[in-house]
Amino acid sequence: MNENDTPDNNDFGTILAEFEQDRPAVAEGAQAPKVGDKVSGKVLSIGPEAAFVDLGGKAEGMIDLAQVKDAEGQVTVNVGDKLEATVTGVDTETGSLVLKKRVGRGAEARSEIEQAHANGIPVEGLVSAVVKGGVEVQVSGLRGFCPVSQLDLRY
Repeated sequence: MNENDTPDNNDFGTILAEFEQDRPAVAEGAQAPKVGDKVSGKVLSIGPEAAFVDLGGKAEGMIDLAQVKDAEGQVTVNVGDKLEATVTGVDTETGSLVLKKRVGRGAEARSEIEQAHANGIPVEGLVSAVVKGGVEVQVSGLRGFCPVSQLDLRY
């Protein structure tokens, strides 16, 4: 009998079953969030560069701390807080979903909007003017155009 065979030690299967019993059940047929999905979850931990978010089931997200800091550079979330964000990718090293709370400004915004287009992620904007054939839309400080045919189900 070695030191790991004591009656106090549980085998891995028992520990895993207890862990999954404490976690919320994933609905039958439910899938992990995909790029472009809006998600919400509870902040699990805050590291030096990122915060980790429990998205339920077996999904975990990671958001850059710059996304959750105010103008003075103070982190605005705490462990246990609810956080809403959009999935923008998957971290190849950890397998965590990469989350983004807001789009940047200027050149950073242009790059992020191009990435959103390439991945089919919807962006939100504010209608700033009605122009011939549609509306002018402000998206993260950039001016865009939305044709009237894309505004509603009918003209």
